[in-house]
Amino acid sequence: MNASTPESQGFSAQGIANIDRTLRSYIELKRVAGLTSMVARHGQIVYHSALGILDVEADKPMRQDAIFRIASMTSPISSVAIMMLVEEGHFDLDTPIAAFIPEFKESKVLESGSGDEIVLADLEQDITVRHLFTQTSGLEGYFEDDGTTIEQMYHQKRVELEQNNPPLTLSKMMRAVAKIPLAHQPGSCWAYGLGVYMLAYLVELVTNTPYEKFLQTRIFEPLKMVDTAYYIPPEKAHRLAGVHHYFAEEDQLKRHEFPWMNVPSQPPSYVEGGNLLLSTMDDYARFAQMLLNKGELDGVRLLRPETVELIASNHVSEDALRNGFRDYHDGYGYGLGVRVCMDETQSDAAGSKGEYGWGGLYNTVFWVDPEKSLFGLLMIQQLGFSIAQEFKALVYEAMPM
Repeated sequence: MNASTPESQGFSAQGIANIDRTLRSYIELKRVAGLTSMVARHGQIVYHSALGILDVEADKPMRQDAIFRIASMTSPISSVAIMMLVEEGHFDLDTPIAAFIPEFKESKVLESGSGDEIVLADLEQDITVRHLFTQTSGLEGYFEDDGTTIEQMYHQKRVELEQNNPPLTLSKMMRAVAKIPLAHQPGSCWAYGLGVYMLAYLVELVTNTPYEKFLQTRIFEPLKMVDTAYYIPPEKAHRLAGVHHYFAEEDQLKRHEFPWMNVPSQPPSYVEGGNLLLSTMDDYARFAQMLLNKGELDGVRLLRPETVELIASNHVSEDALRNGFRDYHDGYGYGLGVRVCMDETQSDAAGSKGEYGWGGLYNTVFWVDPEKSLFGLLMIQQLGFSIAQEFKALVYEAMPM
């Protein structure tokens, strides 16, 4: 991608300067250690920065090629992978997943109770590929024990597999998860969880290819995403951004990493479809531009235009959104792995109708706006503090009417 002047792409120079000034102010105030960011329109970069510190303990400056844990920003990449298989006719959005994973033929729904005193209900409808995509399958939560019955079951099953049947693999984990009750009836509630993880396993089943290898050969290599992977080789380790946290009582930023944040130095046996990828600003920009181009970049087509439009359309009912997702932002629905703006007049977030994207736990975020022909990217490694909505608002404010 080439750089361009802001004015030639419909931005004001003052507006772009305000974006830069605001991002720098958070670093100067030590609320954010460091970040990279990018704004591009009509395929031209109008703003690209690398500011602050890569790692406060090592006092390394931020780099343009810094590598970030993108966490749930893995999900949109997985969505593209899975929709490639839909285009090839392996399954469709309304295919019951029990057709591929027999364990789901016996699925039950948790109605009440905990421990040995739980009440289960039969499924009212089959779990489909669409349910997995849209986080409405009932596969709710992750593998931490947060006190809820379902989370405890997930956590216990993972511990059992790690201790009694190593190494942990996607196949082992997902087949075990399939035997755990669902948190709600499929289609009834939007609740972010393990749907995309199960879809990644579906990719392995229908292609007989490890999921990470499928992503590498079908997406990363064609798009020249040279630093995106589930591990970081030793020769790139110096580019990995540290995860930080601002401690208000000390008015200080510190490294804040736990064992589950550790990054492997070689391909792991277990990968997650909705999580754990590492990437860079430039790599993810190529992915975002491919989506903005409706499935194509530099002569390489991954998806048909109508498939990208399907990804970026709302697929979740009003009731299911109200039961879960509406707490996130009014005016938005959920597509196939991305948040979708349905009515910008109802939202307190800047954007346009049809704009879509997603973010990650460590405060990486991206969005694609087909109406304005632009995308925005912000990559930070920080827990508990986000400037994503302010950054997005500043981008739109920099575009005069």
